[in-house]
Amino acid sequence: MKAGELLNMQDSEIVFSTLPDNWQEMATECGALKRKRVFDSAETLFKVLMLHLGQGLSLRSTSVFANESGLVNVSDVALLYRLKKSRAWLEWMTREMSNKCVPPGTRILYPDGFAIRYVDSSIVKEEGQTGSQWRIHYSISMPELSCQKMRITDTKTGESFKRYEVEPGEVLVGDRGYCRAEGIRYVREKGGHVITRLHHISMKLCDETGEHFDLSKKLQSLEMGKVGEWHVGIHCKNNHIIKGRLCAIKKTPEAAKRALKKARRRASKKGYTPSNLTLEIAGYVIILTTISSDILDASKVLEIYRGRWQIELVFKRLKSLAQMGQLPKKDPEAARAWLQGKFLLSFIVEYLINVGESFFPWGYPIPPGKGSRSLSMERV
Repeated sequence: MKAGELLNMQDSEIVFSTLPDNWQEMATECGALKRKRVFDSAETLFKVLMLHLGQGLSLRSTSVFANESGLVNVSDVALLYRLKKSRAWLEWMTREMSNKCVPPGTRILYPDGFAIRYVDSSIVKEEGQTGSQWRIHYSISMPELSCQKMRITDTKTGESFKRYEVEPGEVLVGDRGYCRAEGIRYVREKGGHVITRLHHISMKLCDETGEHFDLSKKLQSLEMGKVGEWHVGIHCKNNHIIKGRLCAIKKTPEAAKRALKKARRRASKKGYTPSNLTLEIAGYVIILTTISSDILDASKVLEIYRGRWQIELVFKRLKSLAQMGQLPKKDPEAARAWLQGKFLLSFIVEYLINVGESFFPWGYPIPPGKGSRSLSMERV
């Protein structure tokens, strides 16, 4: 099922039945329907927003379609205003829908007392051969999977922890692209911590005595199945050093072989010869963190990083199911609401697919009150 097919169903109640309880009331509470001068109900507002988000129509085309179909008489300017006012409502529904789609077992990765945020970025291209490109810097909180921070920049603005506001106590988790000393320093100065895949080329490390940290020697002593842990210092500008810790585990021979092949292919594509250390590191997963071992042991650090696949799924949902396009670039507030709506849309599609394939041979759940008894949405 494609996102744009949601409103082609003969009975929109099927879609409404997937939404969280009290979703209509929350439209008013979250500010999407405080003033009902144009939209008289949450159902009408949801349908029109899904035309824009699901069908990929521009605001002007959505306005024309809504007017001609008798849904509502609304201008494109008024629709943009309503989209921005709906961000909190869309975010609330997304958070509730994530509880239905995310396996409960993943939640054990995140211990109490930690505000875990996964960060990543992705390129969004405006439709057409001459469409401009933009980079979305996105972060989600765990285990709620709600959008916490989102920023849109040009593609020349690279990945960095500096792209995000940081609250004291937050833990930002990123891939190699975020392993930069000044970005880590930024997070620590804000009172936060980082967990990131080590980028050994860009990172200058020292041991506890201030001498060069011999990563190769440490890795050679690591046995398969054992987690290595070493305290390091991260060199920043002006001779500033941040206390850090490396947590590493050796890959299986099969996984190491695949990683080695990938490293060589990447080097060949970019036209350079990989160093011996680069090839050696391919056989390990090495995580750099600023969290003390007294607070979080090395195994748990690796487990939290392993959960990064959740934000990878975010972009997969947005690009494959929600079909990103028609990004409202000039208004950051509208862009965040648009993105949040796309995120919600992807969860609805995913949930309908799961329900149709796994639970109901007729392809959808019977909405409460439509039959002699209500059917549970969960597996029985």
